[in-house]
Amino acid sequence: MEVKDIRNEWAQMDDGLRQFTFEKTVQGLYDETKSMSLRYLDLFGVPGFVNNNETQSSDLFPVVAALLASSALLHNSFEDQAQREDAVVNADTKFAADIADGIAILSDHLVEIAREISAMHSQYQAILSFRRNGILITDLDGSYTPAPHKDLIEQLNASLVETEDFTDEPKQAE
Repeated sequence: MEVKDIRNEWAQMDDGLRQFTFEKTVQGLYDETKSMSLRYLDLFGVPGFVNNNETQSSDLFPVVAALLASSALLHNSFEDQAQREDAVVNADTKFAADIADGIAILSDHLVEIAREISAMHSQYQAILSFRRNGILITDLDGSYTPAPHKDLIEQLNASLVETEDFTDEPKQAE
């Protein structure tokens, strides 16, 4: 179907049918994105990539790295998209420009959140590595408390295995 035919059909639709058609198109694109996200879960679910079956543990560094890379890529793309929309905005294209600007603003926040998650994940992993050696880190300056006794360290280390998000199968996106 040519663009001209679609425009003619769109113009002939009543408001309710246009709204329904637009909403169905948006839902279809959202569902496609959701389906692709399941493919990423399959990738991250490959044994040994994130989950280690032998130690019953998870290494989330690849997932955090993917979050950082994805957020940066999205931010750059959405910023470019918003700039292109803003360069040609008029009364008829203002809605699209407003949506593009909103996405760009959200992508800024996503990059900030991804960086914070990465920093905090690194801090937490460092704390755990010291804890496994009997050193309880108490602040970001590296202050510590020596573990009062070996039993506490063994208990804390045992709780790590129980609380880590380890599964043989990747979780499904909602």
